[in-house]
Amino acid sequence: MDYFRFKSAAVFLLLGILFGIQTNAAGQCGFQATCPNTNYLNFGINSDNDAKSIEYDNFTAGFHASTARTANGTYEIWGQNMASNGTSSLLSPTVVNPANFPGLTGNVLKVHIGSNSTNHQAVLLTTTGLFAWGSRGVVLATALTTSTVFQKVTVDGQANGLPAGINPEDVKMMFVTRGTVAITTCTGDVYVLTQQSYNTGTGITSGVTNTWYRPEISAGVYLSDIIALRGQYQTLFALKSDGTLYTWGNQTYLGDNTAQSQQSRPVAMTLPNPAGTIKMIGCTRRDASTSGISYYALYTDGNLYALGNNSNRQLGDWTTTHARAWVQPQYSNTSGDVMNNIHWISPQEHDHQYPSINVITADSTIYTWGSSNNNMIGRGTGDEYNPGIPGGMSGSDKVLAVETGGHTSMLIKKCESYFGYVGHRISGSMGDGTNTTDNKASYTFATATVFICGATSVNLSLTGSPVIGAHGLYCNNQTIDLDVDPPGGTLSLKSGPATLDPVTQELTFKGMGNTAVKVAYSYATPGCPVAKDVDVTLYTEDCNGDGVKNEKDTTLQDVAITGKNVLTNDSDPGGGMLTVNTTPVKNANPSKGTFTINAGGNYTYTPNAGWYGRDTIIVSVCNEFPSCVRDTIFITVNPKPVVNNEHETTPQGVAITGKNVRTNDSNPAGGALTVNTIPVKDPSHGTFSVGSNGAYTYTPANGYHGKDTVVVEVCNIYACKNDTIFITINPKPVITNETATTLEGTPVTTGNITSNDNDPDGGTLTVGAGIVKNGSNGTATNNGNGTITYTPANGFHGKDTVIVSVCTSVNVCANDTIFITVNPVPVVNNEHETTPQDVAITGKNVTTNDSDPAGGTLTVNTTPVKDPSHGTFSVGSNGAYTYTPANGYHGKDTVVVEVCNIYTCKNDTIFITVNPEPVITNETVTTLEGTPVTTGSITSNDNDPDGGTLTVGAGIVKNGSNGTAVNNGNGTITYTPDNGFTGKDTVIVSVCTSFNVCANDTIFITVLGVSNESTSTSKDTPVVVDVTNNDSMGSDTPVIGTVVDQGNGTVTNNGNGTITYTPNNGFTGKDTIIVTVCNASNV
Repeated sequence: MDYFRFKSAAVFLLLGILFGIQTNAAGQCGFQATCPNTNYLNFGINSDNDAKSIEYDNFTAGFHASTARTANGTYEIWGQNMASNGTSSLLSPTVVNPANFPGLTGNVLKVHIGSNSTNHQAVLLTTTGLFAWGSRGVVLATALTTSTVFQKVTVDGQANGLPAGINPEDVKMMFVTRGTVAITTCTGDVYVLTQQSYNTGTGITSGVTNTWYRPEISAGVYLSDIIALRGQYQTLFALKSDGTLYTWGNQTYLGDNTAQSQQSRPVAMTLPNPAGTIKMIGCTRRDASTSGISYYALYTDGNLYALGNNSNRQLGDWTTTHARAWVQPQYSNTSGDVMNNIHWISPQEHDHQYPSINVITADSTIYTWGSSNNNMIGRGTGDEYNPGIPGGMSGSDKVLAVETGGHTSMLIKKCESYFGYVGHRISGSMGDGTNTTDNKASYTFATATVFICGATSVNLSLTGSPVIGAHGLYCNNQTIDLDVDPPGGTLSLKSGPATLDPVTQELTFKGMGNTAVKVAYSYATPGCPVAKDVDVTLYTEDCNGDGVKNEKDTTLQDVAITGKNVLTNDSDPGGGMLTVNTTPVKNANPSKGTFTINAGGNYTYTPNAGWYGRDTIIVSVCNEFPSCVRDTIFITVNPKPVVNNEHETTPQGVAITGKNVRTNDSNPAGGALTVNTIPVKDPSHGTFSVGSNGAYTYTPANGYHGKDTVVVEVCNIYACKNDTIFITINPKPVITNETATTLEGTPVTTGNITSNDNDPDGGTLTVGAGIVKNGSNGTATNNGNGTITYTPANGFHGKDTVIVSVCTSVNVCANDTIFITVNPVPVVNNEHETTPQDVAITGKNVTTNDSDPAGGTLTVNTTPVKDPSHGTFSVGSNGAYTYTPANGYHGKDTVVVEVCNIYTCKNDTIFITVNPEPVITNETVTTLEGTPVTTGSITSNDNDPDGGTLTVGAGIVKNGSNGTAVNNGNGTITYTPDNGFTGKDTVIVSVCTSFNVCANDTIFITVLGVSNESTSTSKDTPVVVDVTNNDSMGSDTPVIGTVVDQGNGTVTNNGNGTITYTPNNGFTGKDTIIVTVCNASNV
């Protein structure tokens, strides 16, 4: 029965057209963005100048193995040792998924390769943690893996293999090279897992262990705010958000004209251009007898700079001279022809040998230089090449991306679907499906198609759903679906009787008889000089059998279609019963789903896990004659949102704001996701609100710490899917404040501040760097070991406070206050006492000139700190003391005693001077009866042992018994004998030093009796006087002794008892002459 025929065969056309395109940025190539500034598309020639979001590692390579982040949400890997057993090679790009790598869990975030020549080890990060496979010990220490086979890695007991407190989603950049894995977090912190002691950046030079190290600029001061971290085997190189550069490792240059050196901590480098802004950094390394590191810094203005080892011309300055200061690579050897329009750099950084680099200019031209061992950069097989364009490429070729491997280079060329390869081809390193070994001297594109995120080539196709009529044509008055790839272009109806809905992509045939309908698909891809349109002509016929109608069923991703019957809308014009052939004419596409149907027409369609799109099944519907026609079931499987759960952490008492539940979700259907503002599950320990745009706020309950979860619905236009926010509220430390006591002027160091604090999670507490609040009357120093040293201000005593932070291992901090009491010390003024020789000091008190700022009464320790050396000393607790100098001693002496208040004691020194008595020689004077006599200077024959000047004390100590002495105040004494007295008398006076130490000086006086004589003479006429004629000396003969006073003339002793008096010339008047008359004993 012809009338039961329907829907002719479709004409299927696939036209492959290759374009270099930028994939939709919102999708991030189907990968979960780990940080707010993650942009996997900021790569290669399509990169911008935002250094903090540059994606260095969409394409990475070791010696003979490579991996790529693709544009469709997968990683592909190929080459030597890269199969899951770690020993076999992958000859073609292979998707990194659980099927190919058993044991893989979580969503893949990053895949990297490090190598030691032909030995490779891959390191992979997923949302569940670190994995590794390949040659043990190449990247990770041998102890961290159990075999070469793909496996989960645990470090320091952390199941995710990352530093404590770091989640996989916190990792912005992961850098892998021989012996080292270095990660940079979203917040700019750096952690290093390394086999090289200097690479730890912690100051150690040996004894590295299998743990994550956090580099420190100095002890306790971490390297922070890092936006890019690269390096090489024995060197690491970091770019900070402020544009500064740091390096550390066993081989470093600082750019300041100093030689290559070892740096065990990050050290700031001299910048090539301090006024500019750095876009990218990188390193390469020469491994030979003159091993050394080379650095590159690319600025946003296109200027490229290089530094360090230049044995292989890797600095690009057309010399082999090592550069201790930054130099610029040059396009030629012409002076000034520097590289100033570079857009992207790729140094050889994942293997420790053969230093070289590829760069892309702003106009997409590739240059390369350095070592070309085994043609690895396409310049030959030598080890020293100046900058140039590699073989197989020209200045007109537009390069989208390039990767310099350890022994190969690879690139993506615009409008070319296969990647380019040059260098050593072995063990599948070229990805062409063969195990051939040779050297590619120039770039070949006989490789494989790899759609690299940010720099990819794609196929453009247009097909109509295969609605098959009796004669292999489409049926008039039927509707088919048009399938396009990639989506996002424009459909148009070119000719023929039909209508097109460009939104639903449905084409309805409106003609009669045999017609031709032409439709076209256009994809706007700038910059590619090939056709960007594809068209297809679809042919139709009239199909009888109107009793059979096609089905259009819709379901959701991962949801089967059941309870449907293909006969529901069919009928037999003859009124008979219809049945269905249980073997479909065209079954479901196995890559899309499975289909079963029974004879009664009941069918089930089950889409493959995760798949969405369109599928078509054709079955035969038969009447009882039997005559059969075809019934088409059009199935649309609409995608659910791609939802990735959130893992958020917040300190106790701190709300989570500024987050969006949609950030790591995506919508395969295109368009914006929305969020149901009523949560599926509210939090148990806090409050939660969310907007339809996904922005949410979570506020933990007061005082709560622990785990909490919130579940919300994230929706596209087809379906909603639960998105769980796993929240960890980290507790604040439980703080017990500190007290410290010290004395005025005395620093005090606390014990460990954390010793009386507690982490409710049981972790180890540390004291945060620096001081939160310093003292008001002193200065606190954080010693970096958990203790604080407080130094009171000069002269201060009283109360002060210092506040520091105490932090948990997840950096939740609380303030800890140190209450400091500075007790006063006694104010002590030393004593300076003087005493005469042999005279004790009494009636003094050592506390007289001291005071107690505390307001109490000072006391004195009765046992001296230091006894005197030249005397005896005693002191009472009230400070009264007695010092008695040793007999006959004079000079200096000291005594030290302790003067105390209720808090402390302080030494008080008594400086004692024992002044000596003068050394006295007594005086003798003689006078005549009734005649006063004046001494010479009493002190003239005395002596001061200290060398000072002596004086005669005021007054008379003891006057004469037979006369009167008068102190003349000038050092002389005048003695007047009593009237009529002759004989001996004594007078005592005091002679004193400048310190008023005095001693008695005795004047022995002889008063002689007088027998007077008288005579006269003429003016100017001498006269002889007999003096002794009337004197008597008993049995002795009197003689003239001395002439006491010659008067107004000259007296001559004639030696016979007479004298001759000669008056002064012209003298007239009375005169008196005094002479002594003595016996034979001179008395």
